Amino acid sequence: MPALGALLEAITRDASSADLVEAQDRDGWRALHHAASRGNAPAVVMLLAAHAAADPLTRSGATPLMLAVQNGDLDTITALAERSHDINRQNPGGETALYLAAAAGQIDAAKLLLAKGADPNLARRDGRTPLAAATASGDQEVAGCTMELALEIHSRKTAIQHQCLERHRESGRPNSGGREFHFAA
Repeated sequence: MPALGALLEAITRDASSADLVEAQDRDGWRALHHAASRGNAPAVVMLLAAHAAADPLTRSGATPLMLAVQNGDLDTITALAERSHDINRQNPGGETALYLAAAAGQIDAAKLLLAKGADPNLARRDGRTPLAAATASGDQEVAGCTMELALEIHSRKTAIQHQCLERHRESGRPNSGGREFHFAA
């Protein structure tokens, strides 16, 4: 794969060069991964405009969004979060972009990801959630923001469960030992 600068120059000259945009190195990194890991927001925007896939995985399981969070450049994170099709994608360890932001105490990145639909309850393989990571990072603002959204998501799920149960009761069907939600759906 050519150097990022040379690749961006070639894409600028020929916007139809999809093969260049999606070219991978031996580790599965594409130009978008390189730009994201360097916090190069203009390059990320250019690659996305050239129809780069927003969520490709490297061989190690990292997305460009995860790499941008590790770099900490909010403009890069914003550009990728707006185009991500799976903001909750997990790496092999189960970490999401939100988890990485919370663990690093990146409040602005965490707030952005939460606003874009990142799930604060999605745990790593070992069961640790973004809230636990935020608390361990010592950043009370990240922990508080994550906790508020986790509670909001829980209350929404509870409200939906109550609606399903009420629909089941209204249907007149007999109690099925906890399977009311299946019947209501």
